[in-house]
Amino acid sequence: MSRPLLSKIRQFGSGQMHNRLSARMYASSGKESAREYLDKSTTPFEVFDRNAKRMQKDRAAARGADSREVDYLKDEVASRVADRLLDIKRRYHTVVELGSGCGHVVKALDDDMMDKLIMCDISPVALSRDADATYDIEVERRVMDEEALEFEPESLDAVVSSLAMHWVNDLPGMMIQVRKALVPDGVFIGAMFGGDS
Repeated sequence: MSRPLLSKIRQFGSGQMHNRLSARMYASSGKESAREYLDKSTTPFEVFDRNAKRMQKDRAAARGADSREVDYLKDEVASRVADRLLDIKRRYHTVVELGSGCGHVVKALDDDMMDKLIMCDISPVALSRDADATYDIEVERRVMDEEALEFEPESLDAVVSSLAMHWVNDLPGMMIQVRKALVPDGVFIGAMFGGDS
């Protein structure tokens, strides 16, 4: 077999050749250039409707006492996430919980671990469901989409997420934003459902 043919086979196996062929065929249809097609094909695919997810979370949290009856699973996983923070021997100044909902991780924290927790969730109703609860640490609540973080670079000591990341469309993009917001030796701890959950 000739070297150029082997090179094309290797490219096709890695998906590069397939993308080039698809782009050429698409571009020849007169719709857009191959470069425009390839640039557009690298944008994150939207699996979840974030607005529909927010409305679902709002509706669930608005049920008050009924919604607290099903907090046990989230509370259990959140306590394990908080326990992992204790494995790292340091005191944190500012920690962010992404997808905090009504506040599951904060229930397992104390003032020996950190000064402040910023609870972030797409649902304002979920964030405010237990707003009158008191905790050992300072708590700030922010309505924020996990896919569009609004933190200054290198401003956070740690970021945690408990059972929320599986609703994110662009998980690599979210992780890049988290990394930029963390201080150089910052910590990220997350828990999400796996494939066979």
